[in-house]
Amino acid sequence: SDLGKVQVETKGVLDRGTYLIEKMVLQRPGEMPVPALLFVPRQRAEKYAATLYVDARGKGTDASSGGAIEQLVASGQIVLSIDLRGFGETRDVKQKTAYYTSDFRSGMWSLHIGQTLLGQRVEDTLAALKVLAAHPRVDAKAIDVVGIQQAGPVVLHAASLNPGFSAVTLRDSIRSWVDDIVAGPLQTDVIGHVVPHALKKYDLPDLAERLGEKLTVE
Repeated sequence: SDLGKVQVETKGVLDRGTYLIEKMVLQRPGEMPVPALLFVPRQRAEKYAATLYVDARGKGTDASSGGAIEQLVASGQIVLSIDLRGFGETRDVKQKTAYYTSDFRSGMWSLHIGQTLLGQRVEDTLAALKVLAAHPRVDAKAIDVVGIQQAGPVVLHAASLNPGFSAVTLRDSIRSWVDDIVAGPLQTDVIGHVVPHALKKYDLPDLAERLGEKLTVE
């Protein structure tokens, strides 16, 4: 689907010596802003391979010195780490109500407007891919994507819908709606995984099968 224009606003630059971190906000008209960190190696290469890093724990979790993102940058990659709506900077504050979890309000609002939180997060992810592919120093044919924890199914859908990712890695993610969600109905914080009636058509392993050798599950 056409995601329209994605505006990129730079909010500052952090110098880590061998690479720079640009603080950014990705904005589509009428949509939630997506806070992001862009890691760019200092050494000059004509084009870099790149990784879109989608971490449900927040974009800064693996961004520390010596962290997983720095290792990717050291291998000669540009990395864009994003906060999908409801993650990181845009996370809803959990209340004391028993049924209330961090995704509850945003998940219910999404269903009320006839969309799913997962679907909106997929669009955020594809918008970030568009930004990364358009970067003048990125090789658009060599973009990987990593999805961590609740971002796993989001990345799985995004990569199934858009062939623009070279490789897909899911880390600490659920593998199946049937086995991991339906089988445990008393779990909390699963509304972000809910896609009404989807199981009439497919489950997550069907998407994994479509990706084939592109997919690594950790």
